[in-house]
Amino acid sequence: MPKKIVSKANFAVAVPFLPIDFIRKIMRNILGIDDEKSIARMLYQALTKCGYNVETATGGQEGIKKFIAGQFDLVITNILIPGLNGNDVARPQSYQ
Repeated sequence: MPKKIVSKANFAVAVPFLPIDFIRKIMRNILGIDDEKSIARMLYQALTKCGYNVETATGGQEGIKKFIAGQFDLVITNILIPGLNGNDVARPQSYQ
């Protein structure tokens, strides 16, 4: 399935080319990871207002723990976070 990379500042998200109504039906649970609590809160508020179930984490390690414990369809992460950064979160070996 073709994907489009959406990048803003130090965020990058792979978005499949699918109708938004279809995406909303299949991608209900989102995990947002950002070390800045105000950004995490804004992400939570914006996505819940659109009808998504959202959890946030304020670091890579916390994000990995929540990802393992939960069932998420999409993870949005800041790349430049201290400790385990967004690139580390995206690597399967970080979960071992």
